[in-house]
Amino acid sequence: MDLDDYFDDNLVLDENDLAVLQQAEEKYLPSLPIVQEKARQPPAKRQKTAHQFSRNARSATDSNSVIPEDESEPAPEIFLRSDGTYGVRGEIETGLSSIRSDNPTVLLQPPSETLPELRPLSSIRPPRPDTAASPPVVAQVRVFRSNTPKPTNGTSPTVTNGNSASERQLQLELEALRKQNEELRQAKISFERSLKEALDARYTKEGEVIILRKGMEKVSQEHAADISRLKAAKEQAETMKIQMQKEMKDEMERLRTQFIFKQHEVEMSARKPIWSVRSKKSAQAVPPTPVSMPPDMMEWRKGSVFPRNELKETPIRPRGRNFKSPQSSKANNVANPFFPGLDNSFLPSSPTKSPTRKTKRLAQSQNAEQPIAPPNKPSRKGKEKDANIFGGKSQPPPRPAPEHESPRNDFGNADIDMSDASPIRQQYGRGSSPEDGLGDVSIGMDDETGDVELMSDGEDFEGLQWRDELHRILFTHTTKGSSVLTLHLLLSTSLPPSTAPPLPEQYQSACTGLLDALGRADKDAGLDEFMFSVANSLLCLAGILLQTRIWSPLVAVLDLLNTLSLFVSSFNDVLLQVPVSDDDPTSSLMLMLCELIQDHLEIRKEGQVSDLGSVLPDLSHVVMALLETVCWSVPGTLSEWLVILTQNDRVLSALLDTRQPPPVIARTIRVVVLLASHPSLSQQLLSFPHPEVQDSQGVRKANHRIPLIDGLCAFLMDPTLLGSETKQSLSSILAIFALLSISQPETLTLLLESASLIPALVHFLAQLTSLLWEEDDAVMKSTAMAYSTVCAVVDTLHLLHHLIFTPKPTFDLRLKLHYADNSHRQFNGLSHMFIVMIGRLSCADPPDWLEEAPRLELERLVEPARDLMELIVEGPEEESVWRAYGKGDDQTQIDEDDEETEARRLNANEVL
Repeated sequence: MDLDDYFDDNLVLDENDLAVLQQAEEKYLPSLPIVQEKARQPPAKRQKTAHQFSRNARSATDSNSVIPEDESEPAPEIFLRSDGTYGVRGEIETGLSSIRSDNPTVLLQPPSETLPELRPLSSIRPPRPDTAASPPVVAQVRVFRSNTPKPTNGTSPTVTNGNSASERQLQLELEALRKQNEELRQAKISFERSLKEALDARYTKEGEVIILRKGMEKVSQEHAADISRLKAAKEQAETMKIQMQKEMKDEMERLRTQFIFKQHEVEMSARKPIWSVRSKKSAQAVPPTPVSMPPDMMEWRKGSVFPRNELKETPIRPRGRNFKSPQSSKANNVANPFFPGLDNSFLPSSPTKSPTRKTKRLAQSQNAEQPIAPPNKPSRKGKEKDANIFGGKSQPPPRPAPEHESPRNDFGNADIDMSDASPIRQQYGRGSSPEDGLGDVSIGMDDETGDVELMSDGEDFEGLQWRDELHRILFTHTTKGSSVLTLHLLLSTSLPPSTAPPLPEQYQSACTGLLDALGRADKDAGLDEFMFSVANSLLCLAGILLQTRIWSPLVAVLDLLNTLSLFVSSFNDVLLQVPVSDDDPTSSLMLMLCELIQDHLEIRKEGQVSDLGSVLPDLSHVVMALLETVCWSVPGTLSEWLVILTQNDRVLSALLDTRQPPPVIARTIRVVVLLASHPSLSQQLLSFPHPEVQDSQGVRKANHRIPLIDGLCAFLMDPTLLGSETKQSLSSILAIFALLSISQPETLTLLLESASLIPALVHFLAQLTSLLWEEDDAVMKSTAMAYSTVCAVVDTLHLLHHLIFTPKPTFDLRLKLHYADNSHRQFNGLSHMFIVMIGRLSCADPPDWLEEAPRLELERLVEPARDLMELIVEGPEEESVWRAYGKGDDQTQIDEDDEETEARRLNANEVL
């Protein structure tokens, strides 16, 4: 067996294993017998012993003692065996002689198979070549001394006993080493297992982190991809939106251009022949091509004091063309001309609806609206066009208003666009209240409002809680300039001691009823019942305060009623139907206001002193505000409650008195505009308060002296009476006459029979044209004033044209002017004023100092102005007007024609 067979070639020892083996080796080496070390010494020289040793031979003192070579007689060598007995060298050689042949040397050492385990690893050497030829080595035996030596009985047992003891000791050591080796091997296995577990835990932890990191990176990549995709989709949507907007804009421009050309063709086909004073040669000349209207002409009238809806109509024919002859004009009766933009507000339309009064709105649209066909002009070859008194385009059907919209917005959806001639619309926007102060907003629907989504009729509006809103207003209302709450002022007011007995109890009862209505916790009673209780209590308090002449609380309660009517839906409907006094069920808010106006707001004669004192301006303001609010928000089904204002001849006459302050007059004109917007009240406004009443001679009053028309015409004759409200009030007056003229045929007849309306309009037009053509300094310095004056001229001329040509047959304007010129001192020279005014508008060039927009507005008036002129001026007088106000180019052409005619005559005379 070779030493290499003890170890496997695949055995790999690491540093830990080598350290454990080194420790075991170091632990085992000190326990080895000394004989092993001594055996490594050179063997002693073999001695020949041919005789038996003497018993008296001296014994060796130690295990290594030998017989010296120089002795002459060798003595028997006695030595101590390993088992504690003594022996003689001769006996050993005799006993072992039979063994030397096979094993010449006997060593008291451990077996060879244990040597690799006993020696350190570093001492392991590869096997040497065969040592059979080498001489035998005599084992040197170390002699051990013992305190109890035993006699030797023989050689063989002694050697056997010594070997067995050594073998047992070596066996024990071998077992110990094997145990240590097994323990080390188990420790190594446990260490490797722990290391593997630690590495697995480490790799597991690192794997989880890597998985989480990879998951986060994947989510981040997906998020970035989603963002990129959304951005791309957004950019694509924006691009499509821009493209659609561009296409829609191009389509609108195309349709607008197509409409302009079609309207131009219709206008050219329906155009009448123009009268002329030129020669035949100039008459046969081809007229210049009309200039097409730019698409942005609709922007010219924006911002005017007299704004109107935008107009899309064909430009006027060239001013240089010839007029038709007076004979041809006289032969052909003047037909009803085209009045652009005149809409009938009484045709069936979609009224605004409120969710609380939907049934009432339906009844209003069925009962109150009376369809009347708008007038047409036969000379337009059968083409029916929308008529607008103020030159606006035809209105589309009114859009349905949201169901939650307040009833005061009903007037805002009227079919006739009177622009800011409407009193409320002059100061407040569409859908706002007079107290909002949002500025001027036109009544007509703009293009921008088409994109607003409206609430359908079936949806319920859950936004405002009207009961809570009513509570809030009642508990927080204060009058202007006062810090005391109105509710506290009413509850703390004490009536004079001289008051009649029923009034204090009624006042106390009204205060108690108001507090009970406000403190009632039951909200299931209904909003209408709650508002009825509040309105009844407030009106009773107002009636008692008016009887006792306590003005400050009366002003506060009227202002509170005005606020509630503005900001609480349907409160105005309840307010009109509640009686002021429980003793008189016929009493109402309108009766109380009429009484207050007649007794305290009417201008007194000289020498009469009013008991109001400093309270009069506040009382006038709050009464007119409440009256305007009621007329603004009243529905058509309750318009009969406003008849009281028209039946009393002193109410409107007192308010339209020229001695009244301008704010009161302006508010009164706005109230009249609102009254004229109701079809059921239009004829009441133009009739006498009590038709059955006759004068002192028993003759019924004539219709040509109507107080309302006379009062309004007074302000047209002298606009300075309107003060700072001149522009808005004049526009409102024109709107009143326009509304009344289209409401019913009877009202148009009453307007034409009035002795002051047509002359006042002519006089007003003459004043306006004088400001423009006579170059008034104030008008020339202000561009806004000049443009507003031009707009007023346009509105007034369209209204006059409509009044004259609407009836069948045409109204006799010549007779009306002649009668007014001879009957009224204020209308002296009215016929001359008319010819000057109509000649400037039909024949003269617009003033050069005007800007382009107002100049074009004046050029549009040539058609209606010539229609009016043909009714009054004809024949040579017509030619003289043209010569006086005609264009410079036409006059030069006429002079050239005369020179040519004179030259031809001279040539004829020379030939003769």
